[in-house]
Amino acid sequence: MTEVGDMAVTWRVLHEEAVSALSELDSSAVDVRWMIEEATGATPQEFPTQLDKLVTVQAKARFDSMVRRRLDGEPMQYVLGRWEFRRLDLAVDPRVLIPRPETEVVAGIAIAELKVRGAESPKALDLGTGSGAIALAIADECVETFVWAVDASADALVVARANLAGLGAAATRVQMLESNWFDGLDPSLRGEFDVVISNPPYVARDEHLPAVVRHWEPEMALVAGPSGFESVSHIVESSLEWLTPRGLLVVEIAPGQAEKARRLAQAVGFSDADVRDDLSGRPRALVARR
Repeated sequence: MTEVGDMAVTWRVLHEEAVSALSELDSSAVDVRWMIEEATGATPQEFPTQLDKLVTVQAKARFDSMVRRRLDGEPMQYVLGRWEFRRLDLAVDPRVLIPRPETEVVAGIAIAELKVRGAESPKALDLGTGSGAIALAIADECVETFVWAVDASADALVVARANLAGLGAAATRVQMLESNWFDGLDPSLRGEFDVVISNPPYVARDEHLPAVVRHWEPEMALVAGPSGFESVSHIVESSLEWLTPRGLLVVEIAPGQAEKARRLAQAVGFSDADVRDDLSGRPRALVARR
């Protein structure tokens, strides 16, 4: 990459060099644009005019570091250190899963339910919160809801609590705790949750995953066990006692698990169970009512 020293270099030059260096990636132009915006603090609207500005030594060091990490195969979201989820801008790193559009849809189902609940100060439980994406989106968009967010990973909770700190006043309605699913919850909360929601691990141990996922994202948040259905099964079988009458369970699943998940929810006693599609039309969310 071009050196910055006595010679004046513009961002346009570095942009062209980085796009060429990352040419094997279909997203190279978009990735480089995001990296320049991150290194300079420019908004998307300011990006075109940023290209003809001179590069500072400090900004170039930040930019070069991001380019090297992307060349090493690190996901763009981790390179930037943040990613959008619904209305939130969340910190993310390899301790947590990258928030995905399909999970935004799953969160939206719970948010829609909570907005129409007649309960005063409804309660929601987010199992396996990771970065806190679902829990914080609920607290942000459902202004009277109290949210419990649990995760078995202490490292993930460090990230989630950092994101919680940036939530503002809504943070006062969120409690985070280290827990293996329901195990660490106060027993007095049984039968108190209007919504239980989770994006659990649902990948089988020997299932193929893209290298950018398998090598970078936390395995314990991806792989459930030999079948991939272990975590979904545990949540469905255990959640009834934690829900209020007519409370709703929302669980993100793999498309191939749709019918199995629906049948299990019916078998354990949910009165109504179906599976909703994501934005790509794939079965993605088990939705079951007590």
